[in-house]
Amino acid sequence: MLLPDLSGKVIYFTEDNNEASLFDRSEYGMSRFAGLLQLAGAQLFPLDWRRDIPPDADMVFIGGAQDNLSNAQVGRLWAYLSNGGRVLFIVDPLAVGVRRGIVGMQFSDENGSTRGLFELTWPDMGIRARDDVVIRPDVGDVAMPSELSVPTIEEQGDLVYFGTDRYETSHPILAGVENELWFFGARSVEFDASIQPFQASPLVFAPEGYYGETAYEEYITGGPLPFYSAENTNRKPFATATASEILQPALTLL
Repeated sequence: MLLPDLSGKVIYFTEDNNEASLFDRSEYGMSRFAGLLQLAGAQLFPLDWRRDIPPDADMVFIGGAQDNLSNAQVGRLWAYLSNGGRVLFIVDPLAVGVRRGIVGMQFSDENGSTRGLFELTWPDMGIRARDDVVIRPDVGDVAMPSELSVPTIEEQGDLVYFGTDRYETSHPILAGVENELWFFGARSVEFDASIQPFQASPLVFAPEGYYGETAYEEYITGGPLPFYSAENTNRKPFATATASEILQPALTLL
């Protein structure tokens, strides 16, 4: 896959809500992704939330915010989107934390499906992240903890890390993509495919057998739970990435 030409494109990274930083070179940072964008010619800057989003912004990138976006931040994002802006929002369902001296991943209920930015995007753009964690249940017995600890990141990784080749290459965003796309913890994404003033399109689907677990912490500390179709995201194909676009004016949320 050839890198797209991003010469002259200006991308702002948010950093005020414990997002992955474009300057962080650890495995939890975004430096490699940032380097790839720069290699393609893009100009990258941290976003200053104290001011309106600059009019020269071709895209705003929110990389796994661990804290809720404030009302002021949501307002600035919505004003930017309403004027034809583009936002790439990676919604991380898991927060890295330390419990009883062991590093592990815990469910994060920040940026919930019915509040913040999603409270606006659902009625007006038909897209929101669900409050779940995409998991593969057949490895649950491997990830279960002892009575005195929670699973390590490596142990939980077998449960929540996955690759998928189920994606829509017909969409311009994924044009030219040929290999598997990997997710290191994901929430399923709900989209409204009915006839609306917007066009919400699924881009990437979870592999067969996965589902969205709404009680992740109970699952990880107490073992596999019964599947409740009314609460958990169905095992049928469901999206882990979607895009929504309003053509007049053109604005895009991924």
